[in-house]
Amino acid sequence: MHSMQTISRNVGMTTQKDIAIYHGNEKWALRGLGIDFEKAFSSLGLTTTRSESFSCKPLNAKYHFFVQQGQLLRFAAYNSNSIPANSFTLFTHVNMDNIPKEMGILNKAKGVIFFSQLQEALLQSNGLSSNNHIAIIMAASPEKHRVLEQSSVSKRLALDRQSTSRKVEPKRKYVGFCLKYWSKPTYINRKSYGVIIEVVNQLTSRGINCLIIGPGWKNNKDLDKRVTVVETEYENYEVYYNMMKVFVSLSSNEGGPLPLLESMMCGCIPVSTTTGFAPELMLPIFPNGLLACNQSLAEITNKIISCYLCGPRADVISTYSGQFSFENAAKTIASRYFQ
Repeated sequence: MHSMQTISRNVGMTTQKDIAIYHGNEKWALRGLGIDFEKAFSSLGLTTTRSESFSCKPLNAKYHFFVQQGQLLRFAAYNSNSIPANSFTLFTHVNMDNIPKEMGILNKAKGVIFFSQLQEALLQSNGLSSNNHIAIIMAASPEKHRVLEQSSVSKRLALDRQSTSRKVEPKRKYVGFCLKYWSKPTYINRKSYGVIIEVVNQLTSRGINCLIIGPGWKNNKDLDKRVTVVETEYENYEVYYNMMKVFVSLSSNEGGPLPLLESMMCGCIPVSTTTGFAPELMLPIFPNGLLACNQSLAEITNKIISCYLCGPRADVISTYSGQFSFENAAKTIASRYFQ
């Protein structure tokens, strides 16, 4: 018998809820998304229940919301390739090697919610049903991610000193990155680790302070020793975003990247490859920060330095990005799919 942790809201477990949310037990990001969407749906007056298990039977709910297609696929595998009626899933990024398997399950879902038009178009061209999907810019929390006073950054940083690889200053002066370092081949290729390391080392050699948030980087021997690496709880990311003047994402394939939006809510100047929702997010406020995925090391480094010197003010970026909240995303999803 498989264990299942279920968090119930509002009424007893015998009563059917409006929405069941499935996010699995990964603590990196998906659990946080599940919790934030639960709060957002609850703010609309909907009752919720939530599962932290990858393998479970359907919870007692009218609608079933999976925070990533991987959770939907695992759920289907555990349940003989069946999914509940009224199932919806967020879709992050296409795995070209897995499209046939994914398509069969995705076309059974009532709704597929993409984070970008790029990913939506790619999957539609590979056989996704034309009537069950929408594209929205991914959500983040303006309450969790916001511009902080320097005194607040200093106080919270003092409580989290053990997480950093070297002494850091609570000032908005860093070029920052946020991603997990994982040796899985698909991650190595998709996340462009090698490019990131070269860019960070080159920036550091030119006197620019660099900071990387995420597990797995502390023991990387290819990084310049002067680069600050932070391994901390997700709840503390806001503190380190507020120490970044520029936030950089260099992935070749992304569903988000979610840290790009989170960092912008904290006032960071965005620099990103044209993947995921980056073009839709950045074009209205700072198109100069966009990079082609095949640009040279020199072009990437020069772009970052240029944006570091003359990007928009932190308050302008934060105010603009604050509109992409979980509450607004939940309203869009509910108005399209929930009856």
